[in-house]
Amino acid sequence: MGMWYSALFPEQVEKIIAIDLMSFGPMQLQKHVRTSRKSVKIAVDMHKQLASGGKIPYYNFEDACGRAFMAANILGGLGSLTKESVEILMKRGLVKHPDKDDLYTWSADLRLRIPTTFNMVQEVAEEYASKISSPHLLLKAKDSSKYMSDENFDRLLKVYRHHNPNFIYREVEGGHHLHLNTPELLAPMISDFLAKEFKDPDPETSQFDML
Repeated sequence: MGMWYSALFPEQVEKIIAIDLMSFGPMQLQKHVRTSRKSVKIAVDMHKQLASGGKIPYYNFEDACGRAFMAANILGGLGSLTKESVEILMKRGLVKHPDKDDLYTWSADLRLRIPTTFNMVQEVAEEYASKISSPHLLLKAKDSSKYMSDENFDRLLKVYRHHNPNFIYREVEGGHHLHLNTPELLAPMISDFLAKEFKDPDPETSQFDML
């Protein structure tokens, strides 16, 4: 969302920092209708479940952390999230049972699990990427997925580099949650980026002067 906003309103964004994610992953055009149909059906089922007041699952703190740890490592690969990092996340990821202090459930809105209804094709993702003119730091985890094909990833990286002289790309050891697992690796890079003075883009070339 931050990168989309930076593309739409670059004059309002001083600097942007992205950790691991290159862009909203583009999808092949042939998959769009099928994926949208699936998303709508899941959304309908989810709203029915919420409206019916279905039973809310509760767990003790250790069990909830264990479930989150297993899910993160299944999705992101073994070692992508440490147990210490899970406990940090669960401080805001869990809420207590209204009557039992030793039981918890998830604080996140279940509707966040609904897949995106409408997706981008590669050309749209590249168009948005080409409009980011603010100083842009992208820290990519070496052991994390690219969330798109290698070809599309490389194409987007070239777009960022070609259109933004203040784009900086760094690969960092670790998985998707490297900012939680090893913040000491990222903190110096982020601090240097925030302290660095960049040359402003030429306002005469901005396509947003008319707004």
